[in-house]
Amino acid sequence: MSLRKSTCLTPRRVDAARRNSERSTGPRSEAGKQRLKMNALKHVCDAAAENEAAVMRALGEDPERYAALKRELATAYGPGDALLRLGGQEQVPMGIEYVSRESLEKLITEDFHNTTVEGILEHLLGSKGYCWRVQDDVVDVSHKSVATGKANLLNHVLPTFVIRRCSVADASNVLYMSLNSQLHSEVTGYAGDYNPGDPQDLIGPLEMRNTTVRQILNRLVSANNRAAWVIRVQPGRLGQLPTGGLWTIIEYENPPR
Repeated sequence: MSLRKSTCLTPRRVDAARRNSERSTGPRSEAGKQRLKMNALKHVCDAAAENEAAVMRALGEDPERYAALKRELATAYGPGDALLRLGGQEQVPMGIEYVSRESLEKLITEDFHNTTVEGILEHLLGSKGYCWRVQDDVVDVSHKSVATGKANLLNHVLPTFVIRRCSVADASNVLYMSLNSQLHSEVTGYAGDYNPGDPQDLIGPLEMRNTTVRQILNRLVSANNRAAWVIRVQPGRLGQLPTGGLWTIIEYENPPR
């Protein structure tokens, strides 16, 4: 004797199904009906333009905040400018190894339909040979043409890095001198002026051992989530430390309120 139920629809089963459906009419209030419309929606990209604001609120996003970010990014020139604007508005520390001059001079015209930082990064970088990852709480942006391993001084290991409480710019200068002293042992001193950064925005004290230049830079910009480091040379020159410095620290402005 088979234990499987018969799939044949008998009059009795049809009547039972009809009675059950009359009791399952779904939400009756207007608010309930609006919530029901969102059940299958997983992402704002799936929404029609006229429903975008309602969908964003249903997914827990702020449409006004998104609109402000969209306007800001729409006027940015190239990935470098757009990334720094994104980092400043969202208070996301960043490390940018390479952005081409062509990209910097090309006006971005993409229409962003995603409120997450991840989605916007994909829009900006996904099809241009760039790659990105989150490392040490910093969004690290690179390019397929960037040197790896020992050919890139960002991977150089410093045995000790120590700073007192100071600005991010001061800490960056200490890092440059530490790296230069290790690479050129004949150097005994430094002279010259540099931008000391914001004296009201301090980090540290900090002590790190056996860490790479990249890890130290990430630690500096992530200390207050208000800065980014940007490489100043072409990808083929990352194995040399120029007099003017290999990187620059860009401190974000105060976020809009």
